[in-house]
Amino acid sequence: MARPVKAEEAVSRPARGQAGLALAESALVGGTVGAAIVVSAANAEALSGSAAPLAQMLGNGQLPRLAKLAERALARGQAGREVIVVADGEREQALDCAALPLAGEARVLVLAHDVSLTRNLHRALVDSRQRYKDLVECSTDFAWETDATGRFVFVTPRGTHGYQAVELVGRQAVEFQLDEPGEDPPSCRRCRSRTA
Repeated sequence: MARPVKAEEAVSRPARGQAGLALAESALVGGTVGAAIVVSAANAEALSGSAAPLAQMLGNGQLPRLAKLAERALARGQAGREVIVVADGEREQALDCAALPLAGEARVLVLAHDVSLTRNLHRALVDSRQRYKDLVECSTDFAWETDATGRFVFVTPRGTHGYQAVELVGRQAVEFQLDEPGEDPPSCRRCRSRTA
């Protein structure tokens, strides 16, 4: 089992892969990338200059979810983690916060890391994929997507060759491959059998 860590030790050691890197300044809550704060019932103390704006907001009651996270960690005696969004009208910043109760003390070490870029990139990817699917669904062409094993995971709603989309999704694409040159594919045989 790991020994309890004192607040001063936790912030004096650079995180793996961050040695020699300066803390980045954030647009909304200045310097919260890698920010460390010690929270007690009486106050929120920034352990680095970059954490000062976040500690001040926490001390002023502007971050109730972060305060609750610290309270829960202290009450349970175990670490807690939550992504907390800080907004000022137009802009918002997502902070991945971890609250670690300090051994033998009625204080909690709060570590905050700005994950706004990752969050915004994920949203943009989801939006882009949805726009692509909307475009494909209204197209007259047949479009599909297969996973790494060759199973259909997306098929345009109209399906193809007598198969509805729901009949194709989950099936292997090779099921529709010709065995012999000149042979009718199974899907064409199915089309003819439906019309006969």
